[in-house]
Amino acid sequence: MEKKKFTTREWVFVFIIASLVQGVVWYVSFVNAGNPSALTYVSFAGTLISIILAVLAIGYTYGESIGQKNKSDVIASQISVLNDVIKNIQIESESLEHISKISEELTKFSSSFEKEMAHTKKNIKIVTSSLETLLSESPNRTHVKPRETTLDKKELAQLMFSTRNSITEIVLFYLFRAKNSVYEDIDEILLPFSNDYIEPIVNKVEQEEYTLEQVQVALIGNAYTILQCLIGLQLVDFQKGKEFTITVELEASIMEIRQNPTRNKSRVFNLIKNKLLMEI
Repeated sequence: MEKKKFTTREWVFVFIIASLVQGVVWYVSFVNAGNPSALTYVSFAGTLISIILAVLAIGYTYGESIGQKNKSDVIASQISVLNDVIKNIQIESESLEHISKISEELTKFSSSFEKEMAHTKKNIKIVTSSLETLLSESPNRTHVKPRETTLDKKELAQLMFSTRNSITEIVLFYLFRAKNSVYEDIDEILLPFSNDYIEPIVNKVEQEEYTLEQVQVALIGNAYTILQCLIGLQLVDFQKGKEFTITVELEASIMEIRQNPTRNKSRVFNLIKNKLLMEI
């Protein structure tokens, strides 16, 4: 609770009371000036009052010092709290700067990723478009409706891949990895092939043997051709907007190839194959 200051009126009352008390003391001293006993009592009373006032003064001073100490403790505590607040503000400021830097890096990464995606889609479109154009311009090409084959699919799968190279194996392993998902077109099946396997490994490995475009053309081109053959032979089932599946016979053939894969002289193709083998 805050102490109220004396008003002017209260100070006037204190002055009047003090004057009256002083006047009474002077009057008693004057009347009893010839009486030594009375003067002794007055002197004793004055001494006693002085002692009382001194005690009161000491008590008041002590109380004020305690109050000042409490105020000092409160101020020190508030200063400590303010220091903690300042430290927290500094930490938050550093965190905001860190978040700002992360945001900038993510923005740069997002922009770079979008460019890479667009470049990859463009390359896949070029490869598939070239193959479709080549097939459409073939003079012996005829359009036939798909029909159910009567060939033994197990023998067909084994015969088709009895002679193969490392690139064919990579394509088969990827198709096995891509099964049981829904795709809208063939390009959508092959897009992760480039984004998740070809590009990361080619960009990471230091080699001058093949460029990224050469590896993409080799693998995506072969994947497109092999996939079309497998669809025609009904070893895989692909329909727009439906689950992409492969037959049990083709799965068994791929698992046999997995047990004894061939090796390629190129480190890049071997790394792509190894990554696929670890995921199937």
